[in-house]
Amino acid sequence: MNEIEGNNISLTVNTNDNLELEIDPNQISQVFSNLIRNAIQSMPEGGNLTINCEKEGHSCNISFIDTGVGINEEDIDKLYIPFYTTRTQGIGLGLSISQKIIENHNGKIKIESVPGKGSTFKIELPF
Repeated sequence: MNEIEGNNISLTVNTNDNLELEIDPNQISQVFSNLIRNAIQSMPEGGNLTINCEKEGHSCNISFIDTGVGINEEDIDKLYIPFYTTRTQGIGLGLSISQKIIENHNGKIKIESVPGKGSTFKIELPF
């Protein structure tokens, strides 16, 4: 996590449950990397990134919560469109690929955001 250390970002990881999921670890790692990278980029002045993992019913919920710049409401639904980006760098494929990976694992990914306060990306994976 060298990117986190060099950007004045505090990382907190919370998990209470020992869960076993049938996943492709390389694909899920790609999703996590995309979400962490996006969170870091959304906090150019530094901030907090919290990753929560918890069992809820028959799902494992993993939330990536940042204190970054947030996302405008009109952009949230567009973020999964290939090649759509709100950044000057990047090609806009990370979230569309991440969504497809999560769907291939019979899961869901949801976004909540408040401009100026940060964003939460919540992944629900069945077990």
